[in-house]
Amino acid sequence: MNILSLPREDRPREKLLNSGADTMSDAELIALILSSGGKGQSVLELSQSLIKEAGKLTELLNSPIQKLVKHKNLGEAKAIKLAAVKELARRYNNKNRAIIRISTPGDAYDYIKPSLLGKETEHLYLITLNARNTVINRSLISVGTVNETLIHPREIIKVAVTNNAVSIILVHNHPSGEPYPSAEDIKVTQRLENACRIVGVGFTDHLIVCDNSYSSMRAQNLLGGGEKN
Repeated sequence: MNILSLPREDRPREKLLNSGADTMSDAELIALILSSGGKGQSVLELSQSLIKEAGKLTELLNSPIQKLVKHKNLGEAKAIKLAAVKELARRYNNKNRAIIRISTPGDAYDYIKPSLLGKETEHLYLITLNARNTVINRSLISVGTVNETLIHPREIIKVAVTNNAVSIILVHNHPSGEPYPSAEDIKVTQRLENACRIVGVGFTDHLIVCDNSYSSMRAQNLLGGGEKN
């Protein structure tokens, strides 16, 4: 597929100009950065293949240049462009990231509430914290009922370790409007807490939230060590 074979309004440059960058896919934005494709491959096809091979955009941007240049149609110049984009994004995020400190379950609720407001299915978020209880990141772990089938400790630990977290807070919503942990919620949470203890990551709390209320498993003494916050 050649870029010129696309309708003019669907070509990456024209699409950005006419509709805005926020309407574009990851592949289209990468295509704009790379500017050109390679032998038998348009720049959009190259971008799509790079993201597919990496698994997702973040993994592509985290790839070392030495790995990127091995792609048959990428080369050093294009690999350097991707590395520059990643560094710009890192600097932008560092300069614009608000410092949010979580000292109580209420702090965590206020922080995560906008992400869960009005959701009609259960969403599980992981909040990673540093040694000062400052938020490092917020990650959506899963969508659907929180149970042992969908949530495995290794996924939580992987995200925590990747973010260099000292401690974590789990949060998920109950669309039913009842902010109380089910027996399954408690079972899964205690299993996750044990896993965190083994690898040395603090398990601060697990909140169950609704649009206008929440409950804290820590405050209800459902976690090891009694009430913490």
